[in-house]
This record gives sequence, C-alpha cells and structure tokens, in this order.
Amino acid sequence: MLRRAEAGATREARGRRFVEVGSEDRPLMASGIITNNVRVAIACFAGGIFLGVGSLVLLAVNGLSIGASAGHFANLGLLDYLLVFILGHGLLELFAIWVAGAAGFMLGRSVVAPGELSRADALVLSGRVAIRMLGGTALFLVVAGLIEGFVSAGSWGIGVRLTASLASVAFLITYLWNGVRRPPQ
Repeated sequence: MLRRAEAGATREARGRRFVEVGSEDRPLMASGIITNNVRVAIACFAGGIFLGVGSLVLLAVNGLSIGASAGHFANLGLLDYLLVFILGHGLLELFAIWVAGAAGFMLGRSVVAPGELSRADALVLSGRVAIRMLGGTALFLVVAGLIEGFVSAGSWGIGVRLTASLASVAFLITYLWNGVRRPPQ
C-alpha cells in the first residue's frame, strides 16, 4: 500500500486508476479476491472459539490496516484516488467481514458465558446461528469480489462505480429486510 500510495500521484497525473486490470485478467482477479476475502471471513469466524479474542484481533488488524492506508493516502492528498477504487465493492466486503467477526463473537460468548447451558450445548446452539451468518457473508463476498474484479479494477468512470455501490446498498437492504420479515424459527 505504501508503494501504491507513492506511485499514486504519478498514476493519477497520467489518468490511471488505483488498479487497472485488462478485461482478460479480470475473472482470475475476481476469483482470487473472492477466495482471499472468504478466507479472512472464515478466520474471523473461527477465531471466535478462542474466547472471541481471535475475532477481535483479526477485526482490529484489518481495521487498523485500512485506516492506516487511508490516512497515508490522505496525507499525500490521494484519499479520493483510493476511495474511487473502494467505492463500488467496499460496503459489502466490510459488512461481510464484520458479520463474520460477530459470528465468531457468538462462539466466544458461548465458551465464556454459556448461561444455564453446558458450554458444549451453548456452542452448538450459537454455532447453528453463526454458521448461517457465515453463509450470508459468503454471498456478500462473492458479489463484492465480482464488483471489485470487474468494476473496481476496470477503467470505468465514477458513475459506474457509484451505481455499483448504490446497487450494493440496495442488495444489502433487500437481503436484510427479507430476514427481518421472516418470523424466528
């Protein structure tokens, strides 16, 4: 990220974007992004079994990395250069990682404070909900990876990226609203 930030001013002056990948390489890039993001989500989820500490550390490290990178780009006057790249896919990707971390915290809570249940029973019950949450994150990460690989990495203008971002928001709201409307089982 430091090298990208340092090269950012030159790239921006030449009319180049943060990431530009040829159309023939975008499917491979999208699949690599999806794989990486799903791996991070699974790690955030699985880290919860260690009393929630694993989930907390992974979320904190990712948040610190994003914040430090954004701060460095801002110090160089290139925050907009970075945000134009993130605009289309960032909301779904970050939301999915947060949900995976929350699912991990559910596991940790079952181990730390199982209530009236045994730890094993509490872990099974919360694990059922947490696994369903993780399944939802997989859907979000696939959509976010496709947007990042095909829209964010392309030479599309801000209008297309903003449209992808608004479509992501609409998709997320529709998904969540559908869950709110269903009665608990």
